[in-house]
Amino acid sequence: MVYFKDKSFPSGERHLIILDNQNQPLEKGTILAIYAPLIGGKNVNPWPRLTNSSHLGEWCQEISLSKNVNEWTLRATHHEPPHHQPSDDFAHLCTLGRSIIEGYWEWTEDVLSRCGDSLRHLKIYDAVYASLFTYDHNSDIDKAFCEVWCPLTNTLLTSAGKMSISLWDLRELAGLPMTGCLYDEVVPSALELTGIDEKRFIPNSSKYSFYAYHLFQSADDNRCSHKTVRPKSTHNPLSDIAIHERWSTAEEALFAKLWIQRSLKEEVYLAAYLACWLCTFVLPDKDVNSIHPSTFKMASLMANARRVNLAIPVLASIYEGLNTIATSPKPVGTSHPFPIHFVYAWLACYFKTYYSIWQESFGPKMTRFSGEGGAKYYEPREAHKQIHKAEFVSWACNMLVKDGSFKFVDGHAEELDHNYFVAIRSSYLTLRQGGKFIIERYRPHRFGGQFGYFQDVPGTLKYDTRVASLEEGLRYWRLCILSKSSSKAWFSCLPTNAKKLCSEAYKAWWAKVHGTFFDDNIAFLIRSKSIKITLKRKKNEDKQVDGGENNSPQALVPPIVIECDSQAAVAEASKGKDSSDNVADNDSSNKDRHWKKAKEGTYAFESNID
Repeated sequence: MVYFKDKSFPSGERHLIILDNQNQPLEKGTILAIYAPLIGGKNVNPWPRLTNSSHLGEWCQEISLSKNVNEWTLRATHHEPPHHQPSDDFAHLCTLGRSIIEGYWEWTEDVLSRCGDSLRHLKIYDAVYASLFTYDHNSDIDKAFCEVWCPLTNTLLTSAGKMSISLWDLRELAGLPMTGCLYDEVVPSALELTGIDEKRFIPNSSKYSFYAYHLFQSADDNRCSHKTVRPKSTHNPLSDIAIHERWSTAEEALFAKLWIQRSLKEEVYLAAYLACWLCTFVLPDKDVNSIHPSTFKMASLMANARRVNLAIPVLASIYEGLNTIATSPKPVGTSHPFPIHFVYAWLACYFKTYYSIWQESFGPKMTRFSGEGGAKYYEPREAHKQIHKAEFVSWACNMLVKDGSFKFVDGHAEELDHNYFVAIRSSYLTLRQGGKFIIERYRPHRFGGQFGYFQDVPGTLKYDTRVASLEEGLRYWRLCILSKSSSKAWFSCLPTNAKKLCSEAYKAWWAKVHGTFFDDNIAFLIRSKSIKITLKRKKNEDKQVDGGENNSPQALVPPIVIECDSQAAVAEASKGKDSSDNVADNDSSNKDRHWKKAKEGTYAFESNID
């Protein structure tokens, strides 16, 4: 049976060592770095009192547009009074990825059927269901999007004003929960894994994930590579999920090999799947071709019915990924995995860059924009106009729609209303990485039009924070999800014309800040080099292995490398054509696919969990 041991080093580092038994030499074990947990039982220090919240009593401000017309705007903390100041750098170019997971569809459908009630309790059933689908994209649209992404404000700078991806967007598009405990992705200590305590925080099922990981690590590395090809069936799944079958003999044998108690089978099975889902669809990390043991704790907690807030770390990851490319001295050489399929869904919803499919009102919104060939085709000039001009944007497509405007008081509100309130408050987003937090600014007052608010001059950020200690990062997270603060906000009703939701002062300021740079340089931007996505191959990956179809549930996501591919100048776009109509079924700019499926070509990689 597996044996866990903690080991400390003079440098202060701590490691968890996983051994086959107590007598096995330490050097033969699997060694994982340990970081201090922020959620846990008696091994976690009490959270300090939350002070200096910087919260506002009123999150909305009424402004006068004329003698008889007043409108509501969003306010923000951490900002100086508004003044005219040009915005900063503009991102230039990025597209990310494609990944292929063999057997993932079958595994996901089985989990949805077998563990559906547990997923609904966790409020992630829709998000798991969304991972069954393929999300197409158009390279020219991606390029145009990244050219106008501002890393200092985490907003998209269009001629019509600022836009951005919000926490509410992730909830509406992907079904990611905005409530629950902190996503604390760390490897626990041996004491946390094996401690006997009825009130202990880490479920007993967690240790089996680490044991399975150890067995994979200890197994013979001379395993065959499987050739990855396009699946025989490339259509999206139907809304009906087949009833799961009883555990097979092979599955029962695996449970027995891991010494899993009969009462924990389903929990361990769900935890294993959620670890895969977290590493590939929700929060991919730098080592994108493996399941990370740091996810086992959170996956086990979720399988044990603990709700986890996923929207905050996912949006922080998206912002960080876009900003990494935007601030890189060589964007075309940037390799930074992040869940860009949520960005594709956001573009589809707001900019209408995808063909919508009929989904029978089942699953989250992003599934309506899925499937092979889902992305519309645009010539480069048309793509730039679609994004930079934002003439056909559906500004309020994800607004909370009620009978009319009303005043919200943060007290004992329904979860839906409180989630919306969190989404319109300025705050800092947190993403834990080892012994620190990545911090990203969240400033919805800069894109208040997406929530039905009038846009006024936003002001200037007082200070910039990108990295924080564990204590400070925890404080930012608690402030972001703070409830029962008695703060107030005015929830707007659906506007009749969201394009006109801006003050005259904002129009004048934005004309000065944004200018005509992108219009004046459109020809240069089109001639600039485009991106070609390739996969980083291992030395032995050119081998092709004959054999039947492999439907084993293995998470396999190839690493992503962004390379530069020269592009000739594009001829002048046809005159008199509306960019909303300049779409076709031609897929010449749709060579890249994201998530599970490649449109063309085959790539081989090792079918093991590293």
